[in-house]
Amino acid sequence: HIAAGGMGEVHLAKLKGPSGFEKLVVVKRLLEERQNNRKYIDMFFSEARVAAQLNHSNIAQIYEVGNIEGVHYIAMEYVPGKSLRRVLDAALERDGKFPVYYTLQIVIDLCAGLAFAHDARHLSGAPMDLIHRDINPHNVLLSYRGEVKVIDFGIAKSELSMEQTQAGTIKGTVVYMSPEQASGKKLDKRSDLFSVGIVLYEALFGDNPFHKDSLTASLEAIRFASYPPLDGARADMQPFIPILKRALARLPNERYPDCTTLAFDLQTLLDSGDIARPSQSLAVYLQALFDRDIGEEERVLSQTELAEAPELGLTQTVATQSQHQLEPAQAHLDESTVMEDAPTAITHSGVRQRLLAQAALPTEVATAKQPETPAWRRRVRDLLQQAQQRAQTLALRLQPHLRRVGGTRSFQYALLMGGAA
Repeated sequence: HIAAGGMGEVHLAKLKGPSGFEKLVVVKRLLEERQNNRKYIDMFFSEARVAAQLNHSNIAQIYEVGNIEGVHYIAMEYVPGKSLRRVLDAALERDGKFPVYYTLQIVIDLCAGLAFAHDARHLSGAPMDLIHRDINPHNVLLSYRGEVKVIDFGIAKSELSMEQTQAGTIKGTVVYMSPEQASGKKLDKRSDLFSVGIVLYEALFGDNPFHKDSLTASLEAIRFASYPPLDGARADMQPFIPILKRALARLPNERYPDCTTLAFDLQTLLDSGDIARPSQSLAVYLQALFDRDIGEEERVLSQTELAEAPELGLTQTVATQSQHQLEPAQAHLDESTVMEDAPTAITHSGVRQRLLAQAALPTEVATAKQPETPAWRRRVRDLLQQAQQRAQTLALRLQPHLRRVGGTRSFQYALLMGGAA
């Protein structure tokens, strides 16, 4: 079980391909009762449309979207670890606080991922004007190796979202909203900066500054940026006061202009030597904090290695055939398909979108109807091994330039653990 919610189900899955290729992924499926509702389908895939354009180490990657036997799904990066929410709660329960040094590291990486998203551009060079709108500790994942990943662009607002949110509509986790978001006003990237400020405050002080006894009281506090005074904070928090005041300013033009500027101030503080550095890395800290959970997760995965079940319960195999047939002697190469119309193919049954970076092939190869040389076949085999993770992202970015070539694809999702989100 990964998560729970009313939109869809989330499973840990194993992606199986040719030549023994295997990879753990997260598969998010739209709930059965939503499968035929166009509004929910568009909302479901809005995350993929946005996140697939964002190839950054601090953003969880989208590998593939599609439809298997009428079930809409998104396959995305599996991050073995915990949400920042779980980390903060476990640290408070065990130690009474979360180390300040790690807080700086995490928020700096969070800012790096958000800065990339905020500055993202279309292939034409036009800005995407992306706003996450739901930055909170649940949507920041920490891997057991200390990596930071921003997730859940499901309500992100950009030109790629088919469901454009109108002014006056409030979406997001209330106690992490900016004043303008809580008021239903027009947003820009500085709204996300306010949310980052709340995450920073909570990680440092142990509680959310806008959490009140009622939703109405919380919204009122956020609208006026009314939080507990910082001037009386303990001595070790004093270096953070000017940073928090600027990040949590009520008016956007009084905040940090972007995540890069905030990250610079945090990095400067980290490098100053004023913050005590732990004797162990963040990775070692997390592994010790969740030692039992890691052992249990490894046990579950080892037990499900041989598990098999029909359809999407535990195992689902989908094969697709391209328009052009390969000659028998070439069939064993299992060349992948470069889609002529990527957006259409993405919604088709099967896993045809496993393009395996044919877009990276030279133009004369991509447009050839038949492979003519052994070198080309070797090139395809190399691509099959090297480009699994980047295939869908490359395909979506280069979709206007692609052609269809011959080949057959066959992949398998073995769903190991199920839940909902």
